[in-house]
Amino acid sequence: MPINISRLSPRDEMFTWAPYDGPVLHFAMSRLVRYLRDSGRPPEPVELTEDLVRHCVEKHGVELDHLPSIKRDRLEDPCVLLAWPDGTHIVADGNHRLAMRYMLGMDHFFGWMVPEATWRRFTIDGVPTNKADAIAFVRRFPNFSKWMTQRT
Repeated sequence: MPINISRLSPRDEMFTWAPYDGPVLHFAMSRLVRYLRDSGRPPEPVELTEDLVRHCVEKHGVELDHLPSIKRDRLEDPCVLLAWPDGTHIVADGNHRLAMRYMLGMDHFFGWMVPEATWRRFTIDGVPTNKADAIAFVRRFPNFSKWMTQRT
């Protein structure tokens, strides 16, 4: 069952996926990563190929100029891969880390392959689809502006 966006806080990280052949999906990534860490299931090594990195750069928003800002110790954080029904997968968290690992000459990264039955529980519904609804949503957090100012 999806998580309604009203149950999230401004600190919850969200990942949005817009597949070519289906509806836009939103994922509660902070909650999914916490679930995976708490599960005790260790991340598995995944081969890091030029094709995978090229795909992440060209299709998944990896900005090459952002890579040098990744802290070295964060390179070991596991990535999250969502298994798609057609047998493919998407990297929902860690695109920049895996690209940086490749640039440094590493041949693998660690990640959790999350089956559809699991990731479906972390989808988000009720996400505003127009500007007016988005503004109304953000206004429900009285300290949102203050919180955003503190982060920058």
